[in-house]
Amino acid sequence: PSAASEFAHPDIIIGLTVLAYRYEGLRKVDFEQDLIALLRSNFENESGPYRLRPSSLMYNTWVEQAGGRTKGAEPKPKTAA
Repeated sequence: PSAASEFAHPDIIIGLTVLAYRYEGLRKVDFEQDLIALLRSNFENESGPYRLRPSSLMYNTWVEQAGGRTKGAEPKPKTAA
């Protein structure tokens, strides 16, 4: 399609992406190629100890919310509900 195509508009692309996610979910390959690649790129541009960089903390949060634990991360105490 040409650049002037009705599907080339950024708002349309974003809308179609959101619809695809709602109907199909996030595929593992999308997560690895897109989100992890972006996180890794951000991580490389941050300074400070690896474990304290914002990207590292975000990744650790994702893993903990999924029920896992990353190597070297200290487990957070469980709060009573």
